[in-house]
Parts: sequence; C-alpha cells; structure tokens
Amino acid sequence: MHPQGASARQEASRLTRTPEGLVYTGETLSYRITGLTPYNLDRLRVTLKASSPDQKGGECPFHIDTVDLYHSRSREQFAESCTKYLKAQQTAVMTDLSQLIAVLEAERLLCELPFTRKELREETGWSETQVRRNIDHLVELGYIGRINGRHGSTFRYVLLDTGEDDPTVELRMSELESEGWNTRTGRGRSESGGKKGKNEKSTSYV
Repeated sequence: MHPQGASARQEASRLTRTPEGLVYTGETLSYRITGLTPYNLDRLRVTLKASSPDQKGGECPFHIDTVDLYHSRSREQFAESCTKYLKAQQTAVMTDLSQLIAVLEAERLLCELPFTRKELREETGWSETQVRRNIDHLVELGYIGRINGRHGSTFRYVLLDTGEDDPTVELRMSELESEGWNTRTGRGRSESGGKKGKNEKSTSYV
C-alpha cells in the first residue's frame, strides 16, 4: 500500500456529514465546515467553526470565521484566534488546516455540493440573464441537476458531470477526403472553389 494513499484515506475518514454541514475532526479541535462550493477552484474559501471535541456538557466554547485555506495569512489568523479563545496550540491548528485542504479538495471534486443561482452569480460575475440561460442549458444537457425547492423556496443545483469523459470525434484522412476535405490545404470542397452538385451538401468540421 502506498503510504501517501493510506494517509489520504485516513484523513478523509475524519470527515463526516451532518445536517449542519461537514465536520472534520482534527488532532486537537473539531471543525464544522460550511460554504464549500464546486466552482472557483483557485480558492478554498469556507466558514469554519472550531470547537473542542472533548468538551463534555455545558456550553461549548467555539471560534467561527470565514477562511481562505489557500492563503497562508488567513490560516495563521484563524489559528491565532483558536489559540486565544480555545487555548489550542497554534502549531496543532495549523497542521489541522493543512490536512483539511487536501480533504476538502477531494470532497468538492465529488460534485455533490448544491448551489443556488445567486451563489453562482456572485462567484462568476454573470448577470441574472446569463446565469438563467447557461444553467438551464446545462440542465437540459445533463451536466447540472436541479433540486426542486419546497413551498416556494429557492431552487438549488448540483454538478453532475464535468465533461471530462465526453468522447472526442476522430476522423480518418480517407473519410475527410471522401467528404471533399482537401488535406493538403485544410479547406473543404466548397471553400477551394470546387462546384457542388445539385444534391451535394457542403460539410464543415470544427
């Protein structure tokens, strides 16, 4: 067994799903994660609620903040606050956050995180018309699934297919030539000046 693969599976086993969101159990603290989205992969901006998993009874102290885990300064500030308010070791929290990055990167690739049109508009900068037109088209194609809201609540969507496994079209040179494609000039029959017959259709390839 590859040691890195075993480590990744061990870290992923610390992540659980609850009605309140994802929960990651670190070495010293427990972290509830909300706000994870399957788009804008250049950032890992989430809301973390850190608390002590060993706290028994009474009111459990916690620290909550929005953090971009890809920014070292953002991680440091969160760890400093956990040290101040939860008496956790800063180095231990920083280790938890570093491990959490890999876990959340794998989690959002599962494409099961729902999002709303408003969230997509805010992340992409699209207008409402652009969001509606594009998202409806992707729903029709089967790349995005729509989760119907209840009692007039907002529709939510999930990414079903990234398109990575879509087949590619490959044509042999003989097939192109039979369709009138000039393999020497890269132009079709109609473009090269040839005359089309009465029932002959021009064919273009992208």
